[in-house]
Amino acid sequence: MSCKEPLEYLGKKRDVMDMMATQHFILSDTYNFKNTMLDCCELIAAVIICGMTFFNYSNVNDQYANSIWFSMGFFSIFVFAITLVKQRLDLKTKAEKHDYAGRVFSKIKIEISDKIQEWCKVEVTSEMVLEFMSGIYKQYEDLVTIPDNKFTKLKHKHYRKIELSKYIDENKNCPWFLCKIKFMFKK
Repeated sequence: MSCKEPLEYLGKKRDVMDMMATQHFILSDTYNFKNTMLDCCELIAAVIICGMTFFNYSNVNDQYANSIWFSMGFFSIFVFAITLVKQRLDLKTKAEKHDYAGRVFSKIKIEISDKIQEWCKVEVTSEMVLEFMSGIYKQYEDLVTIPDNKFTKLKHKHYRKIELSKYIDENKNCPWFLCKIKFMFKK
């Protein structure tokens, strides 16, 4: 085995770590967004309930007063249901775990890049690379995993991110939004 082959292997592993970091960050952002939306719905429903409690019902005929009480009951049940859903899904914890995993994989990617730079100047054996990678594998064995049903979609998003980044590098003077639109229609 030549000196180049172990470094090529490390380069491929660095790319995999980059992809894993991207996938975890995407999941973290998704879970944070969903959690924020549930929080906003819960807050809006609670504010509506609060506002309805201060409504003066003496000036309203009985038919409308009943519908207001019904609305208050509906929004109360809605707040309770959202609270149960949030508790069951635990989106905030999932987001934190994926954010942590993304940061770990980013750190690992940097470690591998540094090792590649260091080993470019010396003769590298497969054993050295395997020993280094076994230490790397231990760093992420307890991290949250990417769900199988989301892996290919996230992998596609990662590669689109890379291609968009290259496209932006080629079109530096073009506004970002316009670059994104042009990139969507690029063959």
